[in-house]
Amino acid sequence: MYKTNTYKIENNLNQYAILTVIIPIRATISRDISERIEYCISDKNLDRQKVEFIVVDDGSDNENHLRHKEVCDKLNIKYIYLDTRSINICMSRARNIGAMYSISKYIMFMDVDLYPYNGFYNDVLNEIHISRLDKFCNDFLMFGAIYLTKDLGTNTFFKSDESIRKNLFIHKLLENDKDYIEKFSTGTSVNVYNRYNYLSHGGYDEEFEKWGYEDLEFNSRIIYSSKKFPMPSNHLLDYQNFQNIVEYKGWKSIYRLYGDMSFQKGIILFHIWHDVDEQSDYIQGKLKNSKLFAKKQKDFFYEAKEPEALPSLNKGSTLLFSKTNPFIYNRKILPLLGKIHYLDENISSVSSILDYIKEHNISRVLMFNPYGTSKRLELYKILKQENKVVIIAERGALRDSVFYDYNGFNAESSSYDAVHWDKEITEEQRAVVLDYITEEKSLDYSLEKQNNRIGKTKLKEDLGISAEDKILFVPLQRPSDTVITYFCGSIKSYENFINLVQNVANDIDSTWKLVVKKHPLEDEAYKIENVVYSNHNIKDLLDASDAILLINSGVGLLGMLWEKPVYYCGEVFYSDDRINKNVKSSKELLDYIEKDFTPDIEIMHRFLYYILEVFYSFGTFKTKEIAWEDGGRMTITSSIDFYKIRNIVDEKINYYNDDKSRVSHKSILFDRYRNNLNNMNNSSRMTIKKDLFYYYKFLNLHNSSIMQMIKRIPLLGKFAVFIKHNILKWE
Repeated sequence: MYKTNTYKIENNLNQYAILTVIIPIRATISRDISERIEYCISDKNLDRQKVEFIVVDDGSDNENHLRHKEVCDKLNIKYIYLDTRSINICMSRARNIGAMYSISKYIMFMDVDLYPYNGFYNDVLNEIHISRLDKFCNDFLMFGAIYLTKDLGTNTFFKSDESIRKNLFIHKLLENDKDYIEKFSTGTSVNVYNRYNYLSHGGYDEEFEKWGYEDLEFNSRIIYSSKKFPMPSNHLLDYQNFQNIVEYKGWKSIYRLYGDMSFQKGIILFHIWHDVDEQSDYIQGKLKNSKLFAKKQKDFFYEAKEPEALPSLNKGSTLLFSKTNPFIYNRKILPLLGKIHYLDENISSVSSILDYIKEHNISRVLMFNPYGTSKRLELYKILKQENKVVIIAERGALRDSVFYDYNGFNAESSSYDAVHWDKEITEEQRAVVLDYITEEKSLDYSLEKQNNRIGKTKLKEDLGISAEDKILFVPLQRPSDTVITYFCGSIKSYENFINLVQNVANDIDSTWKLVVKKHPLEDEAYKIENVVYSNHNIKDLLDASDAILLINSGVGLLGMLWEKPVYYCGEVFYSDDRINKNVKSSKELLDYIEKDFTPDIEIMHRFLYYILEVFYSFGTFKTKEIAWEDGGRMTITSSIDFYKIRNIVDEKINYYNDDKSRVSHKSILFDRYRNNLNNMNNSSRMTIKKDLFYYYKFLNLHNSSIMQMIKRIPLLGKFAVFIKHNILKWE
């Protein structure tokens, strides 16, 4: 391993910086790097409050190390020295260290030989805003470079009028003037990332040593999740070079588009010439890395392999108890948790866990449902008594939802108190709620497996209920659920609730019908007289119902989407007398029904906005049903691909979550590929089959939820099976 001398960098970084520029270096005989460090801050319009700089020195000899530090101190550039003199240079390692130590929302990597024009960094900050990196953190920006020639190019550059310098050399490039321009590239390592997204992907792969390909490999992974451009055909193919490629195939054809976008806006850097020893040990690593790059590409594409997530070192430390539970051990949230400590809760005693927390000064503990086991509950109670920071993770009550709660679990948590959400919302915020409600009502998908939807009219016909009759919907819960065991409240037990339902069924006005649905994971339902049992889709039942009665089910939250009165008998996290009512007896319920209690829609919208945008995180789940010890079944989650993260260490992270690429082939960026794209319509049948094969593999590995949805649709499901059966032939 290597030693890191941070010079207390963690204590004096600019907390207001939006962007951190990370410059990896190691002293070399081909040029004096200490003279070039100043290049990065040569932009005279640079706002040092918004842009931070960190130089990461990967193992320079001691003399040069001291020179580099002296220059950085003079220029107010943060400096990190890695004592890696005895091992190969690794730019991946240097960049990763810089990313882990920085604290800004965005990071950018830049080579020490690159020179910006005046206004470059303002343009970069504007691009972050224009490209909506705050909304699409899985996207990234790339900036091209013009490489100046040794004599005329470099000398003229420094002598030229700064007000016209950028346009002058872009003009020389467009004229292909080889006296001034050695080459140019829009596919470079000068990239801007959301720092947490970078860390969650494991950063640059540190298996790449010496020179090259580490940036290409990382960006090839990010491109898949970015979904900015449609994927090219045969995208694993190493075809042509960045300057000459005119066919939209192979990874280079899509890679360069990221740099093309910023280059067409004139956002570019200038590479100051330096000698390159093609026989040096550093350069000799290029061939090895090219082979490693090809292997890594395939490993990611076919097996989704990536380096482990990296920590954000300014976030303290977190203790976890599982490496298989995707709610707590998930690469998209791990960087937010700082340095990760792990203990196996099954073999560690409560006392040993408490000792470990004290010994390692753990900042927080992240645990799954603390009521899941008696041992976990014991630990949870002790941690709360000792005022330790505990984050509780569990599945939320809405589709794709997860909650991370600092204030307890479910109904016991103060996170749902009105002080957090009972605030006037804007029309824009209301639109977010209404759009969600509209979408949720239209989708067939639910938390648990359901029968196909048939609509409320057909549902009533199936159940033999007249159109004029009203429905009191009773969604039964699992008797063994945590919320039943610990949060029954005044009703005290599941059996007492069943008795209450029976009393309501006996006494309610004849114009009301009680419709009871057993939990989808239960094989048997409690026997209740004078009720109608239904196994219909939960959303049809919500649509058809006029009121809902339950203990404390998450269906009560869904009821808000349909603006239904909800009556609950236990303890619920969504309780508020203005939108639902707690009932302790059948008489109390019947009184509310007779008085025609109507929930306050405005209050519902405020609560829903809080849940949707402030409190809940969202991701696509990969799940399966297993037999459970109580004789029923249980849904277990094997993976969660988050597209919205909330309430973890005060960070809000959004991912682009649409299968459709944001930039189509019609963009002028595709002009260089236009002839090829037109010819694609005449592609051979075998080429189409191979593309289908590639996309099947990609979707199955990286978007399993999409494949699950496809397979539920009869025609598309058969098509997917057909592709699968022909994979071997097409590959």
